[in-house]
Formats: sequence, C-alpha cells, structure tokens
Amino acid sequence: MHTHYRPRRDFKVLEQRRKRAARLFAAGRLILASIARHLQVSRQSVSRWYKQWKRGGASALRGAGRAGRKPKLSTTQLRRVERALRKGARAHGYGTDLWTLPRVASVIERLTGVHYHPTKAASPNGPRCGGPGRPEERLRS
Repeated sequence: MHTHYRPRRDFKVLEQRRKRAARLFAAGRLILASIARHLQVSRQSVSRWYKQWKRGGASALRGAGRAGRKPKLSTTQLRRVERALRKGARAHGYGTDLWTLPRVASVIERLTGVHYHPTKAASPNGPRCGGPGRPEERLRS
C-alpha cells in the first residue's frame, strides 16, 4: 500500500501570487472575480486578500513564514548524522552493517542528544538523513 503525501507548498510562489493581486488592486482592477480568474484562485481568497490589502497595504499580504513544527535537528546536526550513517552500522558497534530504524534512532540520539522514536527516524517528519539500510533498500523496523 502506497502512502501519498500532499506536495509541499511553495510559500514563495504563494506570496508572489498575493503580491500580484496587490498590484492589480493598486492598479484599480477592482473586479475581484476577474482577478481571481487571472490568478487562478478562488474568489474567496481574492476577497480575503483585498480586505487585508485595504487594511495594511501590500505588506499585509506577506507570508507568515514557515508552516508546521520546526525540525528537531539543525542542518549541522543532520549533516553530522548523515556522515555517521555513511560509515556503516559496524562503525557504531553493531554486529552487521544493516541499518534498522532503532539503530538509526540510537545513533541520532547519541550524536545529537535528540530523541526520535524508531518509527520516526526515517519518516517524512523525521530527520532527512537518507542512506540507511542496505543500498536501494528501505529501513526495517
């Protein structure tokens, strides 16, 4: 069974679209339905943006920043974990070179002090380390 994830939103593109709407508002194109068609968005979105634009100008349509929970590991920590995983499981005291999820979680915690549940160690919301397991093979639980 395949799990399908929704594609990540490109926040820069979304903000650029809101800025285009602000330019159209400023240019006097006040027929919101035509702006919605032009930008290929819903009329409700354009109406909401227009209210925000009237209250705070184009700066009111800026993006709110990142969505969701902040990553537990910094970029530096991730690189450190990636390097450690590339050395193989034996280099970390395991009997075989097979990376399992509990082993990956253990190495992450040992190197960074950040605890991950084994099932999250290789999930889309977990660290993006890549590379564990045998080549071309997924991690085992």
